[in-house]
Amino acid sequence: MLKLTHLALVGAVVGTLFVPNSAQAQSQDPSVAGAAPPVAYTQQFGLSARGRYVTVPSWFLGLFTEENSPLHTGGFILEGFRRKENFDIAVGVGYQNMSPPDGNWLGKTKDPSVDTDLVQVKGMSLISLEVSFVWNTWLNEYFGVYYGAGLGLGILTGKVLRTSADNCTAENVGDLSQCKPRICEGERCTEAELKESEGGRDGGPDSPRRFKEGSVPGALPIVNLMTGMALRFPEVPGLEWRVIEGGFHNAFFLGSSVAYLF
Repeated sequence: MLKLTHLALVGAVVGTLFVPNSAQAQSQDPSVAGAAPPVAYTQQFGLSARGRYVTVPSWFLGLFTEENSPLHTGGFILEGFRRKENFDIAVGVGYQNMSPPDGNWLGKTKDPSVDTDLVQVKGMSLISLEVSFVWNTWLNEYFGVYYGAGLGLGILTGKVLRTSADNCTAENVGDLSQCKPRICEGERCTEAELKESEGGRDGGPDSPRRFKEGSVPGALPIVNLMTGMALRFPEVPGLEWRVIEGGFHNAFFLGSSVAYLF
């Protein structure tokens, strides 16, 4: 009887050492019924193309000027991104036209009879390289919202030309047929008249000379803020249509984009 009791104790110890490990292995096997699957942190890579309407509106420029020419133009950004769970890190290259139409400009609190200039922006654009961080919230399998921010570096191309305007008052400062450089003989200035005036020092309204603005930087930081709504299509895995997005990218923008995840 004593020997049988000893054998029973040994069997219990062996069972304690080995049986639980076998059961634990079964509980980690997702194929075993009732077992909880392990947490999976998925990672995908994707490409996106964004098209945008870009604007610097009069109400915004009016914070700094009495008279201005608002910007209404376009731009695009091509991106490659990595998504982990619902967080994207994107690297993008972009182009943004930054040339408003010719127009008179007058700074805040300045004298329109002396300080009004005809400003021409020639071929100005912003070429950017940037990194963005975007959070996606999917409300169901079809619809979601996203928001994010980013920083980058922009190369500014083109030039700004200024010519002093004459006969300007607070009432007519926006009328290019009345408030204009005195070298212009017709109702509006021609490019030939303005180009002929170049050279020498600008003498103000009485002796205007078109000159290149020297304070335009060659490069500047990019500040990017965005939010929008997106659709995805279960029938086409990986495809996302960012239906509408808006924000600030050194100018206000409104646009749409398409993304594909591999």
